[in-house]
Amino acid sequence: MLLISRNGLWDLPKGHQENGEDIRVTALREVQEETGVGDLEIRGLICVTDHCYRRDGVWHLKHTWWYDMLYTDPVNLTPQRDEDITKAAWVARSGLSPYLKNTYPSIVEVFREAKI
Repeated sequence: MLLISRNGLWDLPKGHQENGEDIRVTALREVQEETGVGDLEIRGLICVTDHCYRRDGVWHLKHTWWYDMLYTDPVNLTPQRDEDITKAAWVARSGLSPYLKNTYPSIVEVFREAKI
């Protein structure tokens, strides 16, 4: 699993869709921007979630499409520091439990939907 750490919590790469951009292109672009991992193949949709977050005193509702992706080449991870991402990490399924204790409820839901 590819995880990122932002604001002290583990998360999955995600982001905002550009005007006119296909949602699958958004997903691939955001993973590359936030972690440095490119050349990914989308294998399928896991689920769609909604969650609220507060930024600069304003509440936002975020609708997120989560995809199962495959990579085939080793890659060095590069966290996107200007998005407050301090770490990016590959985590084996067997080692996922401690990360899920330090994440958002919506991320736990994504892993549950993916049957992980």
